Amino acid sequence: MEIEKSISPLYWLGLFLLFLFHLGANLIFFVFNLEYNHFWTFLDTLLVVSFTILLITIFLNQKGTEYTSSSKFGQKFLDNTKTLALVTLTYLGFNLVFVALNWFISAKIIKFIRNELDFIFLLIIAFIFLSYQFSWLAQSKKKNRKTLIISLYFALILYATLLIIEHIFNSPDFVVSNDLTYFLIFTFAVLFFFSFNVKNWLPLSSRNTQKQILWYSLLMVGAFIPFLSIETKEIGIYFSSSFFLNISKFLGFSLLVTYVRSLYNAIISLPFSKVLEQKVYEVNTLTYLSKIVRNFNNLEILYDAIVELASNSMKRSPSFLILYDDHKVNKVKSYSQNEIEKREAEFFIQRKEIQEIIYGIEKPTILPSLSDKLFKNAKASGINYESLCLVPLFYNDKIYAKLVVLNKIPYFFDEDDLSLLVSYIETLSISIEGNNLLKQTIEKEKYKQELIIAREIQSNFLPKVLPKFDNLELDSFFKPSEEVGGDFYDIIKVDNEKILILVGDVSGKGMSAAFYMVLLKGIILSYNSDNFSVQNLFCHLNKTLYNQIDRRIHITISGLLFDLKNKTFEYFRAGHFPLICSCNGTIEFVNPNGLGLALVSDKFFSEQLSGIKKLLQSESYFVLYTNGLVEVLGQKDTRLGLEKLKQILQTTVYNSATELKNNIIEEVNRNGTIFDDDITLLVVKYINNKEK
Repeated sequence: MEIEKSISPLYWLGLFLLFLFHLGANLIFFVFNLEYNHFWTFLDTLLVVSFTILLITIFLNQKGTEYTSSSKFGQKFLDNTKTLALVTLTYLGFNLVFVALNWFISAKIIKFIRNELDFIFLLIIAFIFLSYQFSWLAQSKKKNRKTLIISLYFALILYATLLIIEHIFNSPDFVVSNDLTYFLIFTFAVLFFFSFNVKNWLPLSSRNTQKQILWYSLLMVGAFIPFLSIETKEIGIYFSSSFFLNISKFLGFSLLVTYVRSLYNAIISLPFSKVLEQKVYEVNTLTYLSKIVRNFNNLEILYDAIVELASNSMKRSPSFLILYDDHKVNKVKSYSQNEIEKREAEFFIQRKEIQEIIYGIEKPTILPSLSDKLFKNAKASGINYESLCLVPLFYNDKIYAKLVVLNKIPYFFDEDDLSLLVSYIETLSISIEGNNLLKQTIEKEKYKQELIIAREIQSNFLPKVLPKFDNLELDSFFKPSEEVGGDFYDIIKVDNEKILILVGDVSGKGMSAAFYMVLLKGIILSYNSDNFSVQNLFCHLNKTLYNQIDRRIHITISGLLFDLKNKTFEYFRAGHFPLICSCNGTIEFVNPNGLGLALVSDKFFSEQLSGIKKLLQSESYFVLYTNGLVEVLGQKDTRLGLEKLKQILQTTVYNSATELKNNIIEEVNRNGTIFDDDITLLVVKYINNKEK
């Protein structure tokens, strides 16, 4: 019970003191064999009024009962009914015991004990009956719920008043034989019958709960009939017992009607409870799966949950989740109620005939009765699965998994079972999609972080400020792509008279390109030779990198060496684009032979590498670049890009390297601002100061 848990200790103390007072008064009455005169009538009535006021005060101080959901109300009703049955049957048994004790114990002692225990039992019964009726009325969905509760108070007070008046004036006909009283009781019972309305609470209860409610309702109907026929005898201080017996009967009429109704509803609902319980279970399993499906990063948990739920949903039939990889079985998840059945089912599903059937099914399918001839060997070994239900899962147009459930009963599965398994597979499909999206997101984030690092590496290894020379005017432009390529450039002062300009390109994106760019830059900086030449440097690079890097990585590099003392320039390229040179209005592509780095052995590389050396002319312009520049200018056509670059130099007379660079970049920007590859551009203008 819930109501007595919140009763204040002061109320319990008050009840206990009244019990002691009642016990003492009754003991005096029996010991001295007194007559029930006006004094005892007054005292008995005073006790009844005191107990009644105390009980009413207890109920008025209780908090309002919260609503219970329809699905949970059945269990609550059953728990309360069990308590009612226990108390009522105990009281009936108590009466039977005293009938038997009359043969063995003094009648006077029997009368005293029975009178006192009668009072205690009937007070408790009245209290329980009343608390449960208030609790159930509070669950009513009627708008006039409060009115019904007030009506119960009013009816009880009216009936109690009639009983007290009848007792004081000693006029039994006033109450007991008054048709108005019975009409009041009947009216209240009908009122309670129609007010006890918690919508659909019994059908939503579990099958086991419905069975128990059926039997307990039958028990309560049988128990209330003898209870309502009990009469108290006028012995001792009898009115208190009589009063609470009549109050209990008053409430018992409505409870009897309630249990007749619950008995009827249980009989009607029980045949359909199995189907409803199955549907509720299916809904709960899908709800459970919807929670698990959020755990994208652990599909193993979902695999195990699906095979277990599939088995339990199909009356504990063995279930399997066969996972495929490129049309081959990669993994099998299974679930059975015991190890013996699990081994039997695994042996059965591993048979070649079964595997061929399963592999050939590509849509949700029920095989209601497997061929006896096909599986006669299985039957001979005691394994005979007759029904099979299968639902495949396709992902990216490839078979990903198949959910298989077996049963030994022919025609066991129906379309509802198949639909439920389809729901499980659809849930798995959502989770797989989420898992792949999560992996892609993680990979993208990881790659994004790599690009940030690669961009930092690239920027750190490029010159922050271009050096200044008396006879050379330099300007550069570098624009990394969204994914960061492997472009690099550097200006190296070989000695006081020689300046080397390097431009290179490492194929690939991100960290891979950045790594090889750093490696290449490190080899260049560590190169030390007394007899420096671009050819020797490139041969050293090829020799160092050959057989050391991935063959899928391509590295090209070009080197422009200015000899300011001898007024010459020398250009080498290892698989890179030609140098564009503008001298006195003549545009020339300087294009010596040379293979990319680390593609061939050092001997063959050296044989194929050659340079072009020419005299410097004042006001000459030199343009070095990577493939990203010409691809943008030519819109992916490098030949067209080279022609456009040549036209830019031909159409305008430039006064500085910066002016030429800006003109080229303006043309580049006309094709957009987001590029697939890095763009690197170096413009050099040679000025013969002595001529000036």
